[in-house]
Amino acid sequence: MTATGQTSTFDDLSAAVARVFLQTAVVVDDQAFFTPRGRPVPLTVREPGTEDAIPETGDSGAVTESSAVEPIDWQHNLDAKRLIDAFAEHGLICAVLRPEQQGEPLVERTITAARRTDLLILDWQLHRDNGDRTMEIIQKLVEADQGRLRMIAIYTGDENIERIADTVAETLGIVRLAPGRVEDRFVLRHGPMRVAVFAKDHVHVPPGAVGQKLTVEQLPERLIAEFSAMTAGLVSNVALAALTVLRDNTHPLLATLHPGLDAPYLTQRALLAQPDDAAELLVALVIAELRSILDDHGLGDRAGMAIVGPWLEARHPGEFVFKGKDNKEVRIPMEDVREWLRTANRPEPLGKRDRHDELTGQFCQPPAAAAELDAEFAVLTALRTRYMTAVKPPMLTLGTIVAENPAGGQETTLYWLCIQPQCDCVRLTGERAFPFLPYAVVTDEKESFGLTIKERDGRYVRLALGLHPYLLRMVPFMPRTEGETVIAAGEDADQGFVFDGRGARFRWIAELKHEQAQRVANDYAATLARPGVDESEWLRRSAR
Repeated sequence: MTATGQTSTFDDLSAAVARVFLQTAVVVDDQAFFTPRGRPVPLTVREPGTEDAIPETGDSGAVTESSAVEPIDWQHNLDAKRLIDAFAEHGLICAVLRPEQQGEPLVERTITAARRTDLLILDWQLHRDNGDRTMEIIQKLVEADQGRLRMIAIYTGDENIERIADTVAETLGIVRLAPGRVEDRFVLRHGPMRVAVFAKDHVHVPPGAVGQKLTVEQLPERLIAEFSAMTAGLVSNVALAALTVLRDNTHPLLATLHPGLDAPYLTQRALLAQPDDAAELLVALVIAELRSILDDHGLGDRAGMAIVGPWLEARHPGEFVFKGKDNKEVRIPMEDVREWLRTANRPEPLGKRDRHDELTGQFCQPPAAAAELDAEFAVLTALRTRYMTAVKPPMLTLGTIVAENPAGGQETTLYWLCIQPQCDCVRLTGERAFPFLPYAVVTDEKESFGLTIKERDGRYVRLALGLHPYLLRMVPFMPRTEGETVIAAGEDADQGFVFDGRGARFRWIAELKHEQAQRVANDYAATLARPGVDESEWLRRSAR
């Protein structure tokens, strides 16, 4: 509920999550000022010996700061103090960069600051360059960001803001958002980057652009809404809330993991047969503390029914339509869908089928994207995400999934899962054999499968694991000298990371999450423990 008693919309709830997440903004404007500016006042020069020179005063008779500086471009003026105060009222720290005409590495400085900021606000005219340096900054961020979410606002004194939006779109090939809506002519998207164009409050804009004219006090609220438009979702709201909780608990975490623990850590290192293992223990401790912080804050509520209801109203106000017997339509009212999501009681008209292969298509738009979204979500739940592959190449261990393209012209790709226990993957002094179980590629929609992977070309591949002991394959590998482990060779342009074993070359695909890999190991061990029992056939069949 809002302060006025009205029910909050999903956009309102998402904006509230974004508001507490956002912390910083950087503004670049050559016309920013930090003290009140008056218009320039000419000075009257007196002859020596007469009374001191005094200004020809206006209303106040005061000599202002502006009388000693270059003429001010009033249309592009930006009151930095008002803007900083406005952001502060929303809990955001705002830094203002005011570039000089010459000798400043503006682009490089802005890129450096942008790496640490949540919101970036750029003037279009930086010393009357008609957007050249602003576009250079945006283009360099496109190259440098590598997939990070980026909210950029162009806040300008130019009157023709539609021309500015067109220039940005043309230069970067940005896709227009909902071109049928007037206000979205000024909001552009380039992958995970969102660029919005606004006019300063003293600018005369065309009637169709009035909604883009903002005072400095209005700018922070609007940018929070624009950022929220990029992140508004049940899953992403939980992620944002989690990051906010971790930010807020940074200092308690540092108080828990304090420097006084260095001594027992060094004791641990001295007593271990492999001292470097102590460093991995520290990483595990940090991860455990982060998990404790998140568990203690009940973040799952961000995707509970109190939020799912507004999501349905915003994203799917109609009814669900399924195919029933003889291809007849089965319509499920939204009230029944809500009850289904709340209690897991499937509406009676759907019968006994669980409809798991049809549901995502009902929740998403367009429905055709459902299969790929299901696969993407499945990958997230089963496979470990690698965020910095260049920093630490993959290691061959329990749960590593690899691909092999056999020699002899065969086009079929074979997939394998390493099931070597983790303790047997480290501290290797010579060649060691690693066991692999095969995955079969599943192409028939009616066949069962247990895993989905994403190939380098973007395809999702369904796999079914073979657990029979007679399918096991042993491949010897030599360890890397420096780490005493089997580490993938540097990333290849065509194949990615590769493992070279004796008589075989494998392409790294992914790594199962630890609990998923451990489950496979348990299942395989169970097949080894199956006893062959002579018993009554009548009794055996009765036990089925």
